[in-house]
Amino acid sequence: MSFENFSPHSDSPLYSSVVALGVSYAIPIAINVLQMRRKLPATRGFILPEAFAWVANLVGIAYVLVTTVLFLFPPELPATGSNMNYCIVAFSVWLFISVFQWFIDGRKNYTGPKIDIDEHVLVAAPTLEESRTMEETHGVNKDHEKYV
Repeated sequence: MSFENFSPHSDSPLYSSVVALGVSYAIPIAINVLQMRRKLPATRGFILPEAFAWVANLVGIAYVLVTTVLFLFPPELPATGSNMNYCIVAFSVWLFISVFQWFIDGRKNYTGPKIDIDEHVLVAAPTLEESRTMEETHGVNKDHEKYV
């Protein structure tokens, strides 16, 4: 991508999608933090120590906030109408349309995904030690054949 033909007006929707992507990463983390991490299932495949998990969540939110603010800065100073970064305008329009649509139709008709997930659906591939134990026990490593 060349910045020689940079047009802050025409590229704003593209740049605002980058901001929206960052915000979409922060939303589930923020919900998790606001609920004091109590809604996470007790039996999940990946569990961090509680103190480290809090730090990771808060650092993730801070990172998204900082990068979002930095991404909204004008490309050069002094900022004028012709070199202004209009990403925030495009992002605000998308946000307004999304919130408006949610209140008009989404909250009444959106039911979310209908998925029945067993807590044992996601299973990691066996480690090398587990594979060797299965080979010794059963004589053949059948689980290893799935991943080769």
